[in-house]
Amino acid sequence: MKRIYAFLLATAILLTVGTLESTAQTQKGVVKTKGRMVNGQLQPGTKLGGAVIAVRGRSAVLSQGNGNFSFPVSGQTFMLDSVCKKGYQLVDAEAAPKSYTVSKDPLYVLMETPEQQMQDKLNAERKIRRTLQRQLQEREDEIEALKEQQKLSDAEYRQQLQQLYAQQESNENLISQMADRYSKMDFDEVDEFNRRISQLILDGKLTEADSLINTKGNINSRADALRQHQEANAQAEQEIAKKQKQLEKSKALARKELEDLAQDCYSKYEIFKIQYQNDSAAYYVSLRAELDTTNVKWQNEAVIMYQGILSNCVAALPYGERALRHCIAQQGENSLNTATCYSNLAVIYKGLDLNDKALESCLKAFHITKNVRGEQHEDVADLYITFGLIYETMGDYSTAMGYAQKALAIIEATDQPKKRTVNRIYTILGNLYDDTGDYTHAEEYLTKAMEHAEREYDEYTEERGIAYQNLGVSYKKQHKYDQALELYDKALRIYLKIFGEKHEAVGNIYNNIGSCFLESGKYDESKPYLQKAIDIFLRLYGETSPQLALIYVNNGSVEGYTKQYEQAVEYYLKAQDILIPLLGPDHPYMAGVYQGLGSMYNETGNYVEAKNNILKCVEIFRKVHGEDYPYRKEIEEGLEELEQKLQQQQKQ
Repeated sequence: MKRIYAFLLATAILLTVGTLESTAQTQKGVVKTKGRMVNGQLQPGTKLGGAVIAVRGRSAVLSQGNGNFSFPVSGQTFMLDSVCKKGYQLVDAEAAPKSYTVSKDPLYVLMETPEQQMQDKLNAERKIRRTLQRQLQEREDEIEALKEQQKLSDAEYRQQLQQLYAQQESNENLISQMADRYSKMDFDEVDEFNRRISQLILDGKLTEADSLINTKGNINSRADALRQHQEANAQAEQEIAKKQKQLEKSKALARKELEDLAQDCYSKYEIFKIQYQNDSAAYYVSLRAELDTTNVKWQNEAVIMYQGILSNCVAALPYGERALRHCIAQQGENSLNTATCYSNLAVIYKGLDLNDKALESCLKAFHITKNVRGEQHEDVADLYITFGLIYETMGDYSTAMGYAQKALAIIEATDQPKKRTVNRIYTILGNLYDDTGDYTHAEEYLTKAMEHAEREYDEYTEERGIAYQNLGVSYKKQHKYDQALELYDKALRIYLKIFGEKHEAVGNIYNNIGSCFLESGKYDESKPYLQKAIDIFLRLYGETSPQLALIYVNNGSVEGYTKQYEQAVEYYLKAQDILIPLLGPDHPYMAGVYQGLGSMYNETGNYVEAKNNILKCVEIFRKVHGEDYPYRKEIEEGLEELEQKLQQQQKQ
């Protein structure tokens, strides 16, 4: 399975900057904690005295007891190098060092204790998880009801369930993004109307939030009105100087409309995303991107939606290219945000099988990030992972392994690396070793991934289930069936708790358990698990699923070992009917199907079909492995025996 990881753009800087001053002036500012919502009521932030504000090119200043500070500025911009206060940290780590435009409005610098910031994030994450779980159950019940009322055909029913469960894979990214956004939000700076919308979304009252947004009018009509307003502004810019003052007022109003509409588009995106309606979510995040095509952050968020969640690299590409173009124009070729744009494009190009362009973009992101962050930073490790995944796609496992090991070395030297990054590196290394047959090292890293998941994640989380399943697969390949079954059982209990009985992940575990019993010779124990897997994939995807074909092959093996040869042939033929339209008759995966059919036809006395299928298997083996193909001696002896049986049959 391809492992694709998109690297997301950092969240917006939580600093408020106003309009540009034309002459030297004093820049004022305030250091404070965030305003937050507690039991539906605004709890204003606390102004912090004693913070040290370092401004490039001048002496540091100290915030007063009321949180206020000020410093003289000559020119139109200034560079904030750092803000420090014992026991506190910046809410947005990228707020300093950073360049800002001089403003008559105060510069708000948000700080929190690490404990409070973590608690705010955990509170938001808990609420979002509850909403997602409820929405999943409600949507399942709705689909089931439509099926019972015969308002959905079997195909529509399976398709809707398939789409619903496929959306679960992006839940963790959604939870992380939303929790990060709401934990960094300063509700002091949000107007009452939008505070109510944000609170309703956090509380899972999505219909109420949507209705509140709609009280402002139809969002498409508002978007049309904004476009017309912008067009009018463009025409007004060409008018004579005496209308300049009127034009500037109109521009200010349009900016406010844009900000308000953009906020509503993003809220709409969150509402539909929580309800697993990803197409609608994508519409609103792309609508916002089109409202201001120069906004790099908005373009990159459209990239994340299309590439990272919908896996639609074709749709993501124009947003990624636009983001890079404007980021270079606004921030230069060597900014970290430019590196992020290059990294996003590398992932998109990889998804489009444009691996040369993917490597070129990743290399540019790497050089920028290394120059700014240093060679041992976690962001550099992320790019090593991207390099590794590109080379894995190209089939160059040795190079992919080298990059993964470089990423691991950086993470092991990092004091507090991101837990998802650690788990990802261990899993990637384990899977690479597993793919190349080095089971000793595969087991080592997959065990580390499992132990890390057990330390860092709650019992019933998908990360734990994935870790158990990956290590179980490696144990099965090594014929350590009891250990594999123990891990499969742990993964199954987690997936059933999270997803219920109808999810693809549950079907895969049932198949893994069934094939484990099959390989260990426990055929009667294998059958019920394989049947459960078949039932799930038939319900989700119908008779065309490649996963279903693999389960049919396993069933064919079980029936063959138990001497039910006719039934075995039926299962192999079902697998063949699925795989040939998808892969073609000469794909390497077909070799096992042909070999199984040949063996079963031999047992039933159909020696002509037995020979034909074995010869098809040999032809694929020769293309893949050359003349020294696997089991050559045994296959040749089998063909000789078949030839003798055919001759005897013809004489009779």
